[in-house]
Order: sequence, then structure tokens, then C-alpha cells
Amino acid sequence: MLVCLALGCGALLAQPITGLSPLSDDLTIEQLETRIAELAALTSIDEASKTASIDIYRNAADQLRLANKFSDQTREFKALIDSAPQLLATIRAELAVPPTEPNPAVPTGATLTQVEQLLNQTNADLQAARQQVTDLQTETTKRNERRTIITDQIARTRQILADFDGSSTTVARESDSSLLIDARRVLLRAQSFALIREVESQEAELASYDARRDLLPARRDRSQRRVSDAEKLVSAWQTIVTKQRLAEAEIAAADARRLRREAARQHPVLKQFAEETSLRASARTGPRGITEQIDSTSKSIQEVNTQLSSIQAQFRSVKRRLDVSGLNRATGLLLRHQYDSLPETSTIRKRLGKMTTLLEDTDYKRIGFEEDRIDAGDIDRVAQELLNQIPVSDVTDRTELELVARELAA
Repeated sequence: MLVCLALGCGALLAQPITGLSPLSDDLTIEQLETRIAELAALTSIDEASKTASIDIYRNAADQLRLANKFSDQTREFKALIDSAPQLLATIRAELAVPPTEPNPAVPTGATLTQVEQLLNQTNADLQAARQQVTDLQTETTKRNERRTIITDQIARTRQILADFDGSSTTVARESDSSLLIDARRVLLRAQSFALIREVESQEAELASYDARRDLLPARRDRSQRRVSDAEKLVSAWQTIVTKQRLAEAEIAAADARRLRREAARQHPVLKQFAEETSLRASARTGPRGITEQIDSTSKSIQEVNTQLSSIQAQFRSVKRRLDVSGLNRATGLLLRHQYDSLPETSTIRKRLGKMTTLLEDTDYKRIGFEEDRIDAGDIDRVAQELLNQIPVSDVTDRTELELVARELAA
């Protein structure tokens, strides 16, 4: 194609203008930028021809940049083709190893807050793994659509290249200077380069999809495995968090019981305050205490999320079948089976209502707890208020009484 262009334009060349560096057959952006700078510095040609020629050379440079962009894309697609076999072998080897049960490593001396942060991070990893499964399924659909688009693009680009065979006759007009004729000839060469590189990029993209045909399902399988592993890890961390919550709550409850016994030996005012503290501790560790409710609710949320992911996966599967074959007897039976397996909406509404009521009640209690916690923040004041309720005549050892009162407040 380039040879034909050169031959077609050769007869139109005028005498070269002095002060301009020659352009090689291997046209580059640097050469065009040099030509533009040289033209801008020339004073021996009319300004109209110079300005028009510079604009044409700039357009040609843009075409070469576009050609370079397509060349980079071609290299990227070829790199994907070259790496596909090894990556497929790696994934298959990974999937061939049976999954292991998670064994989370709890840092020595980790606090409850730190363990909860690790649980939150594991939950985030699980959501990312689920999102990757969705993204890979979307990629399957995009590739199928892209194949059709690329095939049409290749045909159109090849036709444009074929039309270039006669375009050399439009390089020169009677009123044009030799400078403009040269510039237009260079632009045609640059446009031809860009079109050729575009076809190469499109063909490489199509070839990469063929080379990676088996890789995409393997990546989906690996992502599903990672979702399953992440779900197990979340469950394991949830168990660890629950145990640590109970352990810390038991420590607090034991402290409350000890203080209650000590207060009982001091005065009824302190005893009553200690019993109130003990009731709060019991609210955390009792059979239906806050810790148990948090654990139960967390597990319910995890179960609902897992069920939702399963329903969404079933939905995507059926949608793909309907997109391919439409509604027929087989898809109808599949839809009926999946409809029958869905939970009853009445059950969901009851569960939602129960959880909503629980949330409202808990939020109301939380506000009260926060207010009480703010009031209790000034330990000196709380201890002094307790002491102020004790008549002076009842005090035998005020120093010990103050120590107990401060410990209770704390």
C-alpha cells in the first residue's frame, strides 16, 4: 500500500525547498516535528502556504501518534496471548489442591477492637471476592459483544485502506504549491500507517479472545473458590470475636460482682449502685444479653447475604439462558423450580418487621446508654455524689469508703 502511494505521488513532487530536512521512508513523529519547526523558521515562502502546510504536518503527526497507540495495544494483546497458557496452568494447579479449613492467626495480646477490625477486613475481602465473580461474568458478556463489533470494525478499516489506492490523485490541485503537495503526501502516508496499525490491533484483540477462551472459565472457578474460602474465614473470625466479647464481658461481670460484695460491707447506698452496675454487666453476658444478640444478629446477616448471593447467581444464570434461547419448556421448568425454592414473602416480611422492631428498641436503649455513659464520665463527680448520699454518722473509715466509691464509679 505504501509503495503504491509513493508511486502515485511521485509525479507530483516539485523541487525540494531549501532549508528543510529530508523525510525518510520510516516516517517518525520526531521528523515531522523537525519539519514543522523548520517551516515556521522559513521566510522565503508565503505565509498562507506555510500555515496550511504546518497544519497538515501536525495532522500527520497526530496520525502517527494514533498509529503508535494501536501498536501499543497490539503488543498488550500479544502479551496476553503469550501469558495465557502459563496462567491457565497455574489456575488449574491451584484448583486441583483441595481447599483447607481456615485457621485465623490472632495476634498475641490483641484487644477486642483489634480483632473486630480483622473481622471487618475479612468481610471486606469477602465482598471483593463476590464482586470479582460478578465482574468476570460481565466480562463474558462483554467479550461476546466485542467479537461482533471487532469483526465489523476490521471489515470497515480494510475497506478504507483499499480506498486509499486511488486517493493519491487528490494530493495536488492546480493552485497548490509544491510545499502543500509534499505535506498532503506525507499526511496520506501517516493515515495509511494508522489504518494498518488499527487493523493489526483489532486482529490481535480478536486473537487474544480465542487464546484466552479457556482461561476465563478457569478464572471464574478460582473466584468462586475464593468466595467460599472467604466465607469460611469470616465465620471463623466471627467465632473468635464472639469468644473474646464473652471473655471481656465475663471479666467485667466478675469485677462487678466483686465490687458488689465489697460495697455490701460498706453501705446500702454503695450496695444499690453496685447492684445497678451488676445488672448492666448481666445485660451483656446473660442468655439474651447484648453480646449474644450481636452474635446472633451478625450470623443472621451473614446467612441473608449468602442467600442473597445465591439468589443473584441463580438470576444471572436464568437470564443468560433466556437471552440465548428465550422462554421455552426447559427454561420455564427451571423458572418454576427456582420460584418454588424462594423463601415465602410473608416469612420475609415477618422477619423484617421483627428485625425493625428490634433495631428501634436497641437504638432507643443505645441512646439511654450513651447518656448514662456521658454522665458517668466524670468519676470524681460520681464518687462524690455517692459519698454525699451517706450521712456522716454512718462513716467509720472514709478513706476506704472513698476508694470503694471511686472504684465503683470507674
